[in-house]
Amino acid sequence: MQRLIFMIGVLALIAVCANIIVAYRDNPMEYRKDLLKERLSEIEPEVIDLAIKATKNYDIIQESINSKPALWKRLYSPPKAKPKVYDLAKACAGVKIKKQKVGSRVKIVYPGNAKGKLLGVGDVIHDDIKIKEIAKDKVVFSRMDLGVELTHSVPR
Repeated sequence: MQRLIFMIGVLALIAVCANIIVAYRDNPMEYRKDLLKERLSEIEPEVIDLAIKATKNYDIIQESINSKPALWKRLYSPPKAKPKVYDLAKACAGVKIKKQKVGSRVKIVYPGNAKGKLLGVGDVIHDDIKIKEIAKDKVVFSRMDLGVELTHSVPR
């Protein structure tokens, strides 16, 4: 029984080796490679002239480009910068409210007027900054900027 199994194993090994030799000899890629070489040898190469021809007048070409101003227009407009919001707190930094009061007016010292001035609601102190409200403990200033009313209060 062992001899029979050994013989079948040897025969299988011989069959596998024979199959490898046949596959190596009858390689289909070699056949295709030979066929491709044969077909390529039948084709004659075409001659391409790559020499630069200096017969063109580049001044005429440049003039035709420059004569078309629409060619140089921007394709899109650059993004617009965001407008800066007015800093009302910084503008009111030098403003001081004094204790003097006459009716509905209070004495306010601001840059450009060191002595101070009696001002009431609706009066402009500087740079379009108006007094919006006068209360016991604070004065509210306002200014219109970019369609928005900015307010800032200064304590008394």
